[in-house]
Amino acid sequence: MLARKGYLATRRARFCALVALCALLIPSLTIAADAVADAFLSDAELTSVCFANADRGWAVGDRGTIWQTRDGGRTWKLQPSPVPCRWEAVQFLDETTGFIVGASTQPHSHLTKAVMLKTRDGGNSWSLVRTDLLPGLRGVKFFDGNNGWVWGDSSSLYPSGVFRTNDGGQSWTPVTKGTTTSWIAGDFRDQRTGAVVGLTGELGLVAGVEIRPTRTSDLGLRYLRRMQFTAGLGGWLIGDGGLVLATKDSGFTWTTSPGELPAGHSQFDFRALAIHGSHCWIAGSPGTAVFHSADNGQTWREYSTGQFAPLHSLTFIDENRGWAVGSFGTILHTRDGGKSWRPQHSGGTRAAMLAVFSQPERIPWEVIASSGGNDGYLTVCEIIGRQDRDGQSAASATVPRRTHEAVVAVGGSAANTSWQFPLRSNGSTQTTASVLAYWNEFSDGRAARLATEHLVRRIRTWRPEVIVTEDVSPRGDDPLGHVTNQLVLSAVQLAADATFASEQISHAGLQAWKVKKVYSVQTNSRSGVITLSPAQWAPRLGGSIGEQAQRGSSLIHSDYERGPSQIGLSLLVDNLPQQTGRRDLFSGISLIPGGDARRELPEVVQDNLETLSRAAQKRHNVQQLLSQADQNDPASVGWLGQAEDLTKGLSKQSGGEVLFQLAQKYQQSGRTQSALDALQLLLDKYPQHPLADRAAVMLLQHAVSGEVAWRERKSTNFEVKLTTATTALEDPDQQPVIKAGAPLPRALGPLISRATGDSQQTTAAPQVSGDERSARAIAIGKQLEQSRPALQAEPSVRFPLAVAHRLAGNDRQAERLIDPFTNLGEQNPWAQAVAAEHWRRHTNGLPPKKLLTCVTAAGPPQLDGRLDDPLWRTAKPITLRTAAQTDEAWPAAVVAAWDREFLYLAMSCAKAPGVKYATDDRPRPRDSDLAPHDHVQIYLDIDRDYATSYQLSVDSRGFTAESCVGDSTWNPSWFVAAAGDERYWTAEIAIPWRELCSATPQPKDLWAVGIQRLVPGQPVQSFTHPATAKVRPEGFGLWLFE
Repeated sequence: MLARKGYLATRRARFCALVALCALLIPSLTIAADAVADAFLSDAELTSVCFANADRGWAVGDRGTIWQTRDGGRTWKLQPSPVPCRWEAVQFLDETTGFIVGASTQPHSHLTKAVMLKTRDGGNSWSLVRTDLLPGLRGVKFFDGNNGWVWGDSSSLYPSGVFRTNDGGQSWTPVTKGTTTSWIAGDFRDQRTGAVVGLTGELGLVAGVEIRPTRTSDLGLRYLRRMQFTAGLGGWLIGDGGLVLATKDSGFTWTTSPGELPAGHSQFDFRALAIHGSHCWIAGSPGTAVFHSADNGQTWREYSTGQFAPLHSLTFIDENRGWAVGSFGTILHTRDGGKSWRPQHSGGTRAAMLAVFSQPERIPWEVIASSGGNDGYLTVCEIIGRQDRDGQSAASATVPRRTHEAVVAVGGSAANTSWQFPLRSNGSTQTTASVLAYWNEFSDGRAARLATEHLVRRIRTWRPEVIVTEDVSPRGDDPLGHVTNQLVLSAVQLAADATFASEQISHAGLQAWKVKKVYSVQTNSRSGVITLSPAQWAPRLGGSIGEQAQRGSSLIHSDYERGPSQIGLSLLVDNLPQQTGRRDLFSGISLIPGGDARRELPEVVQDNLETLSRAAQKRHNVQQLLSQADQNDPASVGWLGQAEDLTKGLSKQSGGEVLFQLAQKYQQSGRTQSALDALQLLLDKYPQHPLADRAAVMLLQHAVSGEVAWRERKSTNFEVKLTTATTALEDPDQQPVIKAGAPLPRALGPLISRATGDSQQTTAAPQVSGDERSARAIAIGKQLEQSRPALQAEPSVRFPLAVAHRLAGNDRQAERLIDPFTNLGEQNPWAQAVAAEHWRRHTNGLPPKKLLTCVTAAGPPQLDGRLDDPLWRTAKPITLRTAAQTDEAWPAAVVAAWDREFLYLAMSCAKAPGVKYATDDRPRPRDSDLAPHDHVQIYLDIDRDYATSYQLSVDSRGFTAESCVGDSTWNPSWFVAAAGDERYWTAEIAIPWRELCSATPQPKDLWAVGIQRLVPGQPVQSFTHPATAKVRPEGFGLWLFE
């Protein structure tokens, strides 16, 4: 005991010494640098261009950039913008009246907010137009100073994403019926009719207050980009992969162009579209050519632009004079209908660095912040895998846009997500072969070739000196990273060979390009030939590269993700002589500031640089202290009391990150109340912090959660006993088919079982009444309504609030909170959750969500894995299926039953082809890593808040994992028996009610439940959809106690 006390005293002394050292390291921060200088605006990507006449024009884009010309583009001048957001579209009615629309994306929550400007003096001054709670806008069409349309993102309050005004934007009326999704492009003929298109192929016709479906339903994988009407009933729609479609009925049907486009048009991802009379112009990526038709698409010609940067917008004021804008601030002009083009402005012509990664979550933000942001090397990011297929969230469709915003936020120039290569939602469990096999399903078996050609095209378009990519993984630890690494290395070699993909040169106007260096990012913060520290001060960004990196990370991750302790880069390819390129990323490469691949470097403010550098170092030290501390160390209990010292001298951004990381640490160690206290302190101290929204939602959800409340009340011995068994099927010829509505098969015969287990003691918090919980949650809800109304309108907030009002006995207010979500449409899972509440009260008709009926057990089953108890024969099984129902060869089913003491579950899963099913006789540890194994996850949401739940997981070996609202220190006493043979694996589960709730449920009680099966390399099987490897609570079904 004395030794233990001495150990604790030493740990506490070390902790206090570290805190004191951090506090003494720096004084308070006194200044902050402005990273958005003119140099950053010069190469900002331009998204839209508009001319009121031959002389006066405007171009807008990233970082709030607004360029204006008064002389036809001979000179362009920057105009001040009141908001540094990404502008998406500009429209002028005449020389004086114009509009600009765009979007601001909130970190972590990823909610978008509309931003709109209006001018009445030709753009000399711009004023913000009131948009209240409108989501982000992507397009605008006014007919006069009062009447117009805007369109863009879908939100919970405004699911249609389309709005109309008749008072110049002082008020907006949403379209209230029909298709609900986010729209990337559109056009309108008048104040009642128009058409809109979504990035991932959605098409809609706007008729008054309704968005109706079109007759064209499936356009494949290609992303859609632009749409514009012509005179009469005609119009054009363009997209990636050379997509060009025409309509003759205002968008009701879309068909291929009446005339054949020039050879090689499929080498282009079309992004820009302009129409004047019978003339149509199209351009995109690469920006080497403009395609022109003078006869409504009957014939087409291709004209060279003389440059490579992708083009994003075109405009023509007559048949001859036009402008094109795009990446790196490129502005081009033609006077002969597009036959020849002259540059009028650009902040660069090519990339210095190209970052190629399989997913945006893998981007090394610190590398881009250091080289792209601070040192001015024009940096572009290419994401190979798209994440909006395989039943993934509709929000995933915004990932390409958010990836671009994130790269720009840390100092990069652009990001692109390829359209050809979708990823499964459980991609982390795939093999190299399964990644390519899935891609082959969409490419006639040519995935490797197409992916290589795609990357070669990108290299030849951007012409980088340096490429950064993922590390090699020959042992299969990271299949997706390994595939990316190998594709990049192959593409780098072939991009320099003019005979490979020669059509890119002969038809698309590209040139062979030799990359000088290729680096890979080391995993697990390992060192490399070059090692970056996040604490490194970036004077031109006004912070450390770690701080700047968080700006990018926050636009990708919903929770705070602490950056690596260091970033190691290994040199894979070095085409420089005599090893001159090993010192840093660009050593041995001469790129002058203000040249074709590097922006002018803003002047560095000299005051307090030493102070700022120390602040960056302290941030790094504190984060490392928190990340390396043992979560079971009793000394860590005192962290919250040291919060003032931990955050003293840090910027507001860094201070908030430290408090959120502290909350995460408490949550991981099972100290829920301390975690909530840290979140509350973050809200109180940094109310405008990017993490404040996430903190507020977590506070609300935990305050009302029935699972959290019961866990905090309960004090008991936690004991688990796991029984495993193996045997052969009674009928060796039985086929692995489980029919819906049929009893589970008697898959297993006699068996030999063995039990192992452990136990531990823990103490929980005292009881908190339902009234106290509801009052606390309702108070938080009122604060959100006042300070964060858009966030308070989200279903992830309102459903927990509805639970709070039900606990307080105010059912009507609960209904009022969630009823607006019925506007999301019958197929929307949130709308179905609303309908489920009405069904629960009236219990007539069919349930609006899938229903699992938990039958009453006449007697307890014998947990031996055989599934031959009478109970299972009378239970009502539910099947687990993939969204595409491609799992006929490996079906699965689950049944549930209950009595006064236990909840029982049984599952029967046919083994998936190509998956290894190993046996393991070792003692079962708590919270095993089940990801590499076939396993079933069960989520029990006992109060239907669709936010918090218990999670119980079992794999084919009988290994288990459990958590309560993501806290894996929850270790309930539950019993598992697993068995298997060459065709099936089965499991039986029993969990006492005392582990889940204060009293045994009553007949007709209703829970929400999610049950899904994750098989390595396969799509997710689930009881309900939508379902992804990262659970989507809104997709839960209903659990009815019979």
